Amino acid sequence: MNTAGRAVVFAGITVCVALLGLLTLGISFLGGVGIAAAIIVAISVIAASTLLPALLGVYKMKVLSRKARKKLKNLGPTKESQITGIWQSNANFVQKNSRIVAAVAIIVMAV
Repeated sequence: MNTAGRAVVFAGITVCVALLGLLTLGISFLGGVGIAAAIIVAISVIAASTLLPALLGVYKMKVLSRKARKKLKNLGPTKESQITGIWQSNANFVQKNSRIVAAVAIIVMAV
């Protein structure tokens, strides 16, 4: 919940705010659709941040396929493969030049 949970909650709040922005249009039909969709998103966020971890705790290793469980039993946990290619170089660039990238992003959004 420390990393993925925060991302889910933040994304859910962002989507709810965007959907509730339909109320500003002044069209009652769109406002109602926005409210209904925001409620569904809020319920989904609550389920993803409470129910899903609880179910994973109950079922533990049963959520994995038989093949994956057998591999885990035989080899033990393994380190995830390192991402390579353009995405890794992009992530490295952003980490090294975070202030420049942030400034460029703000300028692009302002334009």
